[in-house]
Amino acid sequence: LDRTYSRGKTREYAQQRLIEHADRLHAQLDAGAVIYICGSADKIGAGAQDTLRQLLGEKTCDRLSKAGRIRLDTY
Repeated sequence: LDRTYSRGKTREYAQQRLIEHADRLHAQLDAGAVIYICGSADKIGAGAQDTLRQLLGEKTCDRLSKAGRIRLDTY
């Protein structure tokens, strides 16, 4: 389980973490991991989804989303 918070003492952003840990992301997804993205739709939601598309490809993201393995809780 990895968590990233953009508010607080250490500002980190999901997009940065995804890129920094791309190898681990692939390994975790191969093992059945689910990605949960929570936060502002226009900032974190859009940015994280764009980053996932860059790292995984459009088809893989679509497949994972349809399988419920990329989940968004945005406002």
